[in-house]
Amino acid sequence: MKIDAIFQRIAPDCTTVTLEAEKTEKGFTTDILAQTHDGAKKFGLEVTGISSPVKKDSPKLNQLMEFERVKEHDEKTVLVANTHNKRPIAERKSLEDFTPQVVAFLSVHPILLVTGWDLYCMVHDVLEGSRTRDELIEKLYVSNGRLNYGFRTEEP
Repeated sequence: MKIDAIFQRIAPDCTTVTLEAEKTEKGFTTDILAQTHDGAKKFGLEVTGISSPVKKDSPKLNQLMEFERVKEHDEKTVLVANTHNKRPIAERKSLEDFTPQVVAFLSVHPILLVTGWDLYCMVHDVLEGSRTRDELIEKLYVSNGRLNYGFRTEEP
């Protein structure tokens, strides 16, 4: 399965994001295992959709830490959170996506926190030609903590 299917919900015009991915079995510590075509960069993605910010009591934090413990191929651990998913995009700008406690707890680990909106904006930038796919994959791979990619108040 290509990760393209995931991004089709984010950006229907996006035909490739240069990652191959597979959904993991139920009960595994991440939802998706992905990698670049050459296998040089590997990712373990945990995906959640919630109507609030990610808080310190979220079971997703345990899953992220467990994946960090058991991963075997130096995958980059990524939490993709579609936070405040009951609110229009324009209302989300002033809302926190991850509580300070979550960011502080995870900041000592090589874990990346992104929102669905961050990914949407990344795909948009690739489609409009202001960024390359490889550039954004590298950004995802080397970044730790909260990635504030940029906030748009309107859908591109």
